[in-house]
Amino acid sequence: MPLVAASPALAQGQRVARVAILATNLVDRRPYFEEMKDGLRERGWIEGKNIAYDVRSAEGNTDLFRKLAAEIVAIKPDVIFATTYLSVVAVTDETDTIPVVFAAIADPVKSGLVKSLARPGGQLTGVALQAVPLAGKRIEILRDALPQLSRIGVLYDSRQQGEAGLAELRDAVAYFRLELLVAGARNAREIELAFAELRAKRAEALLVTSSIRFFVERQRIIELAARHKLPAMYEMIDMALEGGLIAYGPDYRAGYRRAAHHIDRILRGARPGDLPIEEPLRYELVVNQRTARSIGVALSPLFLLRADRVIE
Repeated sequence: MPLVAASPALAQGQRVARVAILATNLVDRRPYFEEMKDGLRERGWIEGKNIAYDVRSAEGNTDLFRKLAAEIVAIKPDVIFATTYLSVVAVTDETDTIPVVFAAIADPVKSGLVKSLARPGGQLTGVALQAVPLAGKRIEILRDALPQLSRIGVLYDSRQQGEAGLAELRDAVAYFRLELLVAGARNAREIELAFAELRAKRAEALLVTSSIRFFVERQRIIELAARHKLPAMYEMIDMALEGGLIAYGPDYRAGYRRAAHHIDRILRGARPGDLPIEEPLRYELVVNQRTARSIGVALSPLFLLRADRVIE
């Protein structure tokens, strides 16, 4: 069942801004949404005084997005905070007038959501956490961590990403003269089969692409990588913090907090299409040395020095 939460009743007669949130998984992402709320508090928006939040969460079941989006649009909020691509599409299918702010869209221009980062146009704006192509950088990091690497496996969400989304990866792998082994998965069972397939094909390392489904199944993926002793690179730094070997990507919490800027501007009268979509200021390399030892991977001191954070 979806998780639904609403703010308490506020004083009558006071103009209260109403922000609706469509979350993929509130249980896992609650700290991220608290960052967004903190950002709004810093700008004078106090829950229980001049702002109220209406939250709908699919709790990992993205098939519920359409139903939850319809519920949100029906309450006519001032702004909708829909963080991911699938949730944004569900909302924009229901309304083309209510402003929508996002915080975790990989490439909103390439995906067709907006016209440009500088002037998105329409009802959308927010923070694009991975607008810069990073596939080549992640493969370079993996190769530096594993100098003898020759065959790299890629686990991608075949329901969300598709074969076309692998073009950048193929170019990067060709540049580094590596053999690419690709495995798609749509659910828990297929994720397990994908790991077995990649291991059978003698993959020496793994790159796990970012998707909502993989985030929900992240513990399964981390455990499978450990079981198969497969050194894995992740796009979300949370994955390395929770037991994955290496992650390179933006700080998602900072992105959620920065989205408060866009929500604030809209609540004060700005049009979302006039607000530039922002990109991360920095990317982090996180290495889990505990995981490296457990799967028998010796990372050089020089490589560890490159990391922004090392989990000992």
